[in-house]
Amino acid sequence: MNRKQAVRINEHLLDAYQAMDDARMAIAGLGKDERLKLEDLLQEVVAALQQKLLAPIYDQYPDLEPPVVDEEIPTVDSRLEWSQVRLPPSLTEADFDSIIFSLLKPQWRRPQG
Repeated sequence: MNRKQAVRINEHLLDAYQAMDDARMAIAGLGKDERLKLEDLLQEVVAALQQKLLAPIYDQYPDLEPPVVDEEIPTVDSRLEWSQVRLPPSLTEADFDSIIFSLLKPQWRRPQG
């Protein structure tokens, strides 16, 4: 593939990657059984996208690979115990899960076993 083709394909694949990240956030709001099943399937698709589609493009055109963003993950600094924490009534379990999942890396997987 020439560079022009690689740029076009890369753009579409990065759009697909973003769409899968959006799907991951939507999956976070499902019930536990559905969520676990779909998370594993989605992770397989994301891994294939990274390893089988994007990696060959970046091997041939390394400059197309997006830079690694070294974001500092926010931390909680509080002396409160969990029993003292009161969440607003409008905050659902799905909202809380969404916040947690937004801080995880795309390659994160729950421990096997």
